[in-house]
Amino acid sequence: MTASWNLPFKPLKKALKLSPVLLPLLTPLPASANGVYDNRELTPSQSYASTATTALGFGSAAFLVKRSCDRENREERKRVVGEVENFKRLKAEFFNVTAEVESDDDFMEGLRAARENVTLGKDDGEEE
Repeated sequence: MTASWNLPFKPLKKALKLSPVLLPLLTPLPASANGVYDNRELTPSQSYASTATTALGFGSAAFLVKRSCDRENREERKRVVGEVENFKRLKAEFFNVTAEVESDDDFMEGLRAARENVTLGKDDGEEE
């Protein structure tokens, strides 16, 4: 049963291709011949093994999830520290902080001094 539709998601296409294999695995198991499930009791060693296997599975999953989260947190901290350093560098470059404070009067004085030092050439409107 292969799908000939143009589906947007690759996992959906894979699931449709694998549906003949997956469908029997997802159907419930049939009841026993008399219509009642077999209800055998587990021996103490089987019960212990079942509990230990389940605990080991959940413990392993929890360990792997924690390890993955810790790795992501380390990478995120490293990225944030780099971004903070980059921000500080750009902030210092942008503001170019100096010890002296300049006011509007200082700027006007500098503009007047620059205007006095300007010499006009032939192209600047000076006619001879």
